[in-house]
Amino acid sequence: MMKLLAVLVMLLAFCALFVWTLGARGSGAYPLLYPQVLIGGVCLMLGVLALQQVRDVRRARMAGDVGGEDDGFAWQPVAALAASFVYVLSWTSIGHVPATAIFLFIALLIAGERRPVALLVFALGLTALIQLLFIQGLRIPLPRIPWL
Repeated sequence: MMKLLAVLVMLLAFCALFVWTLGARGSGAYPLLYPQVLIGGVCLMLGVLALQQVRDVRRARMAGDVGGEDDGFAWQPVAALAASFVYVLSWTSIGHVPATAIFLFIALLIAGERRPVALLVFALGLTALIQLLFIQGLRIPLPRIPWL
């Protein structure tokens, strides 16, 4: 139940942030479009995660496990939220490409992935895909590495 509560709090926080950005000057255009897409995606993922948590709680109750499988502190959602904020704040200091690769690496660690090759391939591959999508496909520039 604690995991569900943590996910719901984060879902509300990200949805409020998304709605707030819609009213900001420059909404729907660079440089605000990328964070809006990112925040919207996080809202969708947290919504799916919340539905999964509700399903798991219902299954546990139907099986007779009143407390659920784990009523401890839900550190993964809190760590993911903290990593997300550090990720966004690091764009201006280290640039989008290194920040994204590091963030994805850490996010996979939080999710439980421990194979080094899988961590590197996924983090670097998805970073390259995001770069191609925004720069080539959507023609939206992303924050560059400041010292280059």
